[in-house]
Amino acid sequence: ELLNDEGFHVAVAENGKIGVEMAAASEDGEKYDAVLMDLQMPVMDGRTAALNIRKLESAVKDVPIIAMTADAMTGVREEVLDLGMNDYVTKPIAPVELFRTLVKWIPPGERTVHERYTASRAQKTTEIPELPFLEGIDTDRGLERAGGNKVLYRNLLARFHTDNQRTARDLDRAVESGDRETAVRLAHTVKGLAGTIGAEDLQAIAGSLEAALASGGTEELGSLISDFKTAFSQTLDVLAPVARENAAASKADVAEKGDETRLLAFLKELEPHVKKRKPKPAKAVLARMDAYEWPVNHAPKIAEIKKLTGKYKFKDARPLLDALVSELE
Repeated sequence: ELLNDEGFHVAVAENGKIGVEMAAASEDGEKYDAVLMDLQMPVMDGRTAALNIRKLESAVKDVPIIAMTADAMTGVREEVLDLGMNDYVTKPIAPVELFRTLVKWIPPGERTVHERYTASRAQKTTEIPELPFLEGIDTDRGLERAGGNKVLYRNLLARFHTDNQRTARDLDRAVESGDRETAVRLAHTVKGLAGTIGAEDLQAIAGSLEAALASGGTEELGSLISDFKTAFSQTLDVLAPVARENAAASKADVAEKGDETRLLAFLKELEPHVKKRKPKPAKAVLARMDAYEWPVNHAPKIAEIKKLTGKYKFKDARPLLDALVSELE
């Protein structure tokens, strides 16, 4: 959203593996000008993903790759350059630094905007209430990191609460099972997210825990995990009202109702793209479908088709699509 507000058109990959697949599937109609590569990702980390992109046979192998890392340490720049990346920015993201780096690597010029980015969407008119005082969170700093966008910042706070209900439990289980790699990644992720929203105490504690886990030490691990869980729980408690208000505001944003006739027309348009495994036109159709609120008995199936298509699992998406079309016909 921060990038969209500055006129960038953004495609998001859930992990490094999907990112490589998206790069490999890129066509002339959707040429990527740059890749922002998070170094810490599940399934395939950013380092491996960057190496795989550089091995591709198409022109996309030369796309500028900019690493994103919460480790502002000496040697990081040299490491990412050795991996074939072009530059890096540190997390929490500072908008000015991010835009300066992107402008450095993306040449100016006119571009053809792909259909998926011009898809019509329902207009949201609900006003976002002002934020109250949030103990332990520097909202001025967090808002600055959101580029001054109050709607975006409020969404980041709400998503931190919603998306992290199991994080402390997952970290506990990873440590208990000896899965240090997962534990380090979770602590690293929390460190970056906490910094982004301005939860600086939690950011510092998560950073100390990450360092201890990465070093393999056990002496202070128990107390660090305890401190982390306390700070994490306090942060979630503080953000709970924000998450509730955001959920209520989202329910007030009612999209245009989509009937079964309109849905069938969309699915018929989607069919050939799924059958021919064409991700870009398929996603463009699905993006236009997002502007509508579909009947509740069909919404879960539509969501699953969209999810599978987004992960390039066309073989799995096709029978679901065929079944839904048959049902509507």
